[in-house]
Amino acid sequence: MLLEIDRSVFRSSVPLRFLSVEFPDVVPPDPGETAQQLNLLNSAGAISTYEKVRRLKPDWRGEKVLEEVARIKDEQMVSQPPSLGINPSQDAESLSTPVGVESDS
Repeated sequence: MLLEIDRSVFRSSVPLRFLSVEFPDVVPPDPGETAQQLNLLNSAGAISTYEKVRRLKPDWRGEKVLEEVARIKDEQMVSQPPSLGINPSQDAESLSTPVGVESDS
């Protein structure tokens, strides 16, 4: 715009150029705040592992995020203790009744 005025008014020979300017985010997200938000969402069961990785690494795209999710799930499987043979669908009463003692119900 100013170069056009310069050419028109002052007969400048400066060639007109159109620039493309990209501005970065004004304030980068606070890592502590991001971690707190993800922790709250995770505690509520309201966020997937994929979404957590995507929010922590916004510059990563599809395949890279999926690779990280797979690594996280592999690590979680390794760190889980072996099953003790308890059926999670049993109700609390049957688990609290000593073996060999019948409940009143």
